[in-house]
Amino acid sequence: MDMDMDMDMAISKLDDGELVPVAHAGGHNHGMPILEMPLKPAEKLYWENYNTTTYFNFDETKFHHKINKSFLNYHVFMIVTLTAISYPILLALNNINNKWYLFALIINFFFVISGMFSILVFHNQLNRNDIHLYKNNCYSFLNIFLTTLLSLHLISGIVKKGTEFYLFGEQHHDVYDYEMLYMVPDSDERDESLTENDENTRFSGETRHQSSISDNENEPSSFSRYQMDTASSKFDMGAKKLADKRNKFYKRVYSIPMIKTMSIHFHRLFSFIFNTLNYLILFYLFIHCGMGLAIGNLLGTPKNRIFNLLAHWIKGGVFMILGIVSVSRYCGFGKNKSWGWNLSILKKSDYYNDVTGKYNIPLWIRIFGKSGVSMEFIEVFLVFFYGSTNIFLEHLASPDGAWTAKDLQHVSIAFLYLGAGMCGLLVEFYMSDTRYDLAIKQYKKIYEEENQREISQDELEDIVVANPGYSINPMGPFTIFWTGILMSKHAQASQVSTAVHVQWGSLLTYGSPFRVLSMIYMMIFPANKVGEPQRPFTELISSFCLLSGGLIFMQSTDQVIEAMEYRGYTEMFTFNICLGFMSILMGWIIILFIAKDWLQAKQNKNLKTISDRL
Repeated sequence: MDMDMDMDMAISKLDDGELVPVAHAGGHNHGMPILEMPLKPAEKLYWENYNTTTYFNFDETKFHHKINKSFLNYHVFMIVTLTAISYPILLALNNINNKWYLFALIINFFFVISGMFSILVFHNQLNRNDIHLYKNNCYSFLNIFLTTLLSLHLISGIVKKGTEFYLFGEQHHDVYDYEMLYMVPDSDERDESLTENDENTRFSGETRHQSSISDNENEPSSFSRYQMDTASSKFDMGAKKLADKRNKFYKRVYSIPMIKTMSIHFHRLFSFIFNTLNYLILFYLFIHCGMGLAIGNLLGTPKNRIFNLLAHWIKGGVFMILGIVSVSRYCGFGKNKSWGWNLSILKKSDYYNDVTGKYNIPLWIRIFGKSGVSMEFIEVFLVFFYGSTNIFLEHLASPDGAWTAKDLQHVSIAFLYLGAGMCGLLVEFYMSDTRYDLAIKQYKKIYEEENQREISQDELEDIVVANPGYSINPMGPFTIFWTGILMSKHAQASQVSTAVHVQWGSLLTYGSPFRVLSMIYMMIFPANKVGEPQRPFTELISSFCLLSGGLIFMQSTDQVIEAMEYRGYTEMFTFNICLGFMSILMGWIIILFIAKDWLQAKQNKNLKTISDRL
């Protein structure tokens, strides 16, 4: 091992001058801090002045006013927990319309506020001691922006759920949680706040489910029977008491006149805000973590190096997000839009509004047409986005603004991405009819097996979206494959940097063919049930390569490479860490989806039991 071959091996004599036989006098340089290696005068001058001070390791004891790094550590803990644990759990709870979602959302918000207060105290301590390790950094703005997003998300979530639970007393999706009936106001409270029929029905009837549920809720006998049934249920008494407290809390929240008014009059606006922010906040949290890591470790200094950092971290982050989406897609993410490798059939009748007598077809269906939007479309769009950013970001690092050979090399790669991304988008346009026809063919077969008859023409005309769950579009994996080939041959200023580029280039090269195999798998084994994810096993390997390749891509920026060289970390050491970390991340994502599916199945089972009793 490298750690066993230190410079002590260079000493091949005993104290009495007798030679000692050794296999390799001097060992090798792997794992040695760079200052212990032979350097040219200019290199030695650079590394002797290399500054390793960061916000995380500066000596706070040297200053007059007390500095407590516990505030910084708690803030970091909050951001990491929010990004990796609490917010993904919130997304899962919202996805299955769980009764605890709003309560968890409120608790999470106060958790975030505590972390923001902590970093504010730490910043004040730094200012009192006139400490400015990274002048004019934007981290305070990032925190304000994140707090604003989460505040808006919380308010819109309360108003959105207020309409669904206060006006309807129930959720309008496929899974209904009858315990939410506890929080429906009594009849006298409802009469005081909603005195006109127009207000009662303004936002009701988005689907036929909503109207029927609203009618059932207004029957006192059904509600009384439900109370008696739940009182005799087999749930643990402690859990039931906790649920009662939660429901009383909801009832108090939705008794506030302002929330009632906003729920009635601004439901559509706040629903749009909530749905828009829901997943965007998660992506912003990834950006926030990356920016915080860069600022905390002073990776953006001096200023001209920030563009090289941005170039690697933006593009590496794109591959990481693509990997997260890929493993989530394997687990069934987006199956309502056929993104989960599943056959998706959406019917026009599902969007009929009983109140207005019109069809409320979602905007995304009207934009993308009868085959919907495929995940391959999003992937080739990301390829196109990658190329557009690659043109200018690294050139901005040029000290005199002149175009160097390195800049031109990156631009040539950008042309590949721009062209391939554009071709991929055009292929998606041409494949629209093919996807629709393939999905209809599969659906006809499934329908005939389940109903023992052919599907009628009226039933076919009722279908507004039919998607087989994939698109035969090779441009995405083709582009990533050639990127890996090119980058694995991309020579750098140091041996470590070159080796790291070979690592992530090879990972992208290896992962791309497995995406093509996933398409072939779906063609050989078509769906035999509507809405059920197929889960091609090849996607696990493809996702792992994208995740690991993206992280190591981010690692290959100059600042990180220099930090490795200064400390003597080899490329293999960090390679192992990156692969292990991505394996853990993949495992955590899969655990989240397994837990979500289990909880959803439990809710469905409880719903069926309660429905049978009513």
